[in-house]
Amino acid sequence: MNAARTWYWFRLRHPWMIKRGFVRLPLSVSVTSPNRRVSFGHRVQLGPRCTIQTDVSFGDSILVAGEVAFLGRHDHRTDIVGATVWGSGRGINRGIIIEDDVWIGRRAIILDGVTVGRGAVVGAGSVVTKTVSPYAIVAGVPAKEVGKRFTDEQMRRHEQILGIDN
Repeated sequence: MNAARTWYWFRLRHPWMIKRGFVRLPLSVSVTSPNRRVSFGHRVQLGPRCTIQTDVSFGDSILVAGEVAFLGRHDHRTDIVGATVWGSGRGINRGIIIEDDVWIGRRAIILDGVTVGRGAVVGAGSVVTKTVSPYAIVAGVPAKEVGKRFTDEQMRRHEQILGIDN
């Protein structure tokens, strides 16, 4: 079934999206990237009803729970005197980067311009407004670091085992 969904997503529905390996996207995912720059690494899985409304680059080995939203920060201009929000046009979005080995919890919101560092965990319901450090665990609104996955020594060992060069 995944092969059929993958064909549908990357050949029929959004042929401009790039995939570099195994990707699992439920049919309920919504993608409306303004610049059509969405790419997926190897072993990326999005949960049901996720929303992508900005440019996003996903690394490898990423798990995204259901109803997670990747949103533009400047979707509508609000700074033009004499123009309604409706008529003000769009601002500039820079995109989101999700590095390798990331887990994003249910109903988290990741805003444009953010990088979620390698190995990070984003808690369910969090709103990520700033870049997340590698191996950090963040939670809350706005998301703040509440812990680390590993000590420095464990992180070095983890990356050595995985063959990651720093």
